[in-house]
Amino acid sequence: MAVREPRNRTMMWTVVLMLALLVAGTALAMYLSGRSTEQSFQLNQAQATSDTLSHEIESLNRDVEDASSTQHIAAEAARLGMEVPGQTGVLNVENGTVDEARPADNSGNRPVTDIDGDVRTVGPSSNTEATSGEGERSSEEDMAAADAAAAAAADASPRQSGDLPYTP
Repeated sequence: MAVREPRNRTMMWTVVLMLALLVAGTALAMYLSGRSTEQSFQLNQAQATSDTLSHEIESLNRDVEDASSTQHIAAEAARLGMEVPGQTGVLNVENGTVDEARPADNSGNRPVTDIDGDVRTVGPSSNTEATSGEGERSSEEDMAAADAAAAAAADASPRQSGDLPYTP
């Protein structure tokens, strides 16, 4: 049996070229879709890292504010044994010599106190020791607390008969 040659060779090459372009286009689209998905995952990961670092910076800034509060400074001064002097001494330095213009009087020393009082701020902290034990309630404790709150709310609300308020 003899193989017949196609009548239109150009038509055959056109079809082959179109199929090759279709396969190449599909492969290119799949490659670009994969790259796009990979970059999307990288962007999501970078956003999550950025959010985590932002929260850490916020927590550290809050810790700096707490450490620079008058309450913390007064507590540290008391812990280190610092006192407010009754009368400070005055020294004059002239020509490399130090002269005592007024001697210090330590008899009136008093402990350092915070004039703002004992103000405790409760909030998030980067100190893991300060936050240990936070949020470690069991789900049974949560459910018991929710049940108690629901029972208290039910007892506080007036009992209704189910009638409409405008029913005679």
